[in-house]
Amino acid sequence: MRATTRNGLSPPGKMNTDRMVTGMSGPGHRFRLCNRERRSPLSIMMTSEPSSPATEDPVTTTQRGRPLVLVAAAALAVVVMALIVLDRGSAGPDGSQPDRLDQFAFSTVDGDSVTLVAYASQPLVLNYFAAWCGPCRAELPDFEAAHQEVKDDGVVFLGINRDPDQASWKSFIEQTGVTYETVYEGAGRGSFDFVGALGMPTTVFVTADGEIAEVFSGPLNRSSLDQKMQEHFFNG
Repeated sequence: MRATTRNGLSPPGKMNTDRMVTGMSGPGHRFRLCNRERRSPLSIMMTSEPSSPATEDPVTTTQRGRPLVLVAAAALAVVVMALIVLDRGSAGPDGSQPDRLDQFAFSTVDGDSVTLVAYASQPLVLNYFAAWCGPCRAELPDFEAAHQEVKDDGVVFLGINRDPDQASWKSFIEQTGVTYETVYEGAGRGSFDFVGALGMPTTVFVTADGEIAEVFSGPLNRSSLDQKMQEHFFNG
């Protein structure tokens, strides 16, 4: 279990100390490049030398080192591509970094773009899920039942899908029969990292005032879900 505190729709570094992040970490969704000491491919050269250096063929020497140079270049290209992929979704079209949760844009099933501004002044239950996530699949019937019970009270359920492609998302929704709205974010960095999610599934409770009341990483059953909604939306 892990618990930290912060508040509001601001990024983690700018939050106060009222929001609770709890739960068990699920499958890893954060990627980290570790700086480990490695021998450079360019430094791994053949140590045997001809008995007579004076007769060394310069063409042969050049050809011997060329494969190692190509390996080094390929390795560098892989690292650059990894950095590009891992950073995808962290910036807007103009290169700007969102500094509020309601600034992140998601795709609807109709292909439109939507932000959480569309749900302003409404209590929100945001559920990050994916078709490959077993615990996500297991908890969805309880989320659907809770949605049916509180939708007339103004509580909005919104599923945020993180599958690598939209076809998997749409097929999964058809299979589960979920009736509340779901949107697509994809598997890159985005609002999932912004809220400090620890794994899948993750559920975020946002009050009608726009405050992030809690971020819970881990599956929720109906009893736990009702308890959290009562605490964050219906007390006082």
